[in-house]
Amino acid sequence: MFKILQWHTDQSHPSASIIRDKKGSAVLIFALLITIILLLANIAYVNYRVLLAKRDMVDDAITTSALATLNVIDPVQMAYGKIQFDNQAVEDWQSYSNPFLSYLEKNLNLDQNLNPIDNKSIIKYININDVKVYYPGDTMYNGLIAAKPSIYVSMDVVVTNILNKNVTLNVQKIVDIDYQLNTNIN
Repeated sequence: MFKILQWHTDQSHPSASIIRDKKGSAVLIFALLITIILLLANIAYVNYRVLLAKRDMVDDAITTSALATLNVIDPVQMAYGKIQFDNQAVEDWQSYSNPFLSYLEKNLNLDQNLNPIDNKSIIKYININDVKVYYPGDTMYNGLIAAKPSIYVSMDVVVTNILNKNVTLNVQKIVDIDYQLNTNIN
């Protein structure tokens, strides 16, 4: 039925002549080096693509959280330059970051302390630097004038690469009320 191939260990077999021959061993070493280089390049490329995917997932979670937060702001009060959630006036960023944080926790599978829940989250740690709401006419952090109600988010997110090393991503995002998620796939 099946013929079991035998591995020849004696030096008289034709497959052993490559190692015995000086020209053949140089080709074998060269082929081994090329294989190692290609393997390392492949690992680096896969690591790069995994980090890009995680960055895009975090970016989309921040965007959808900001859009959901803009959705719950009272539009009549915002027209008068006031931010209100559930008929309560908001004065500082910690107050209006509460709806944003609750949406972000759901989108990234985080607990209330912004720690991952049961390894389901793609992040290891998150540090929110700033969350700010811009009214139409306000000058944003980058010097542009806000045309529509917008939320600016600045945070540091720690994710792991395929070698389980921590990588810090600094995310700065401005999301206005008409923001469209990018659906182009690279």
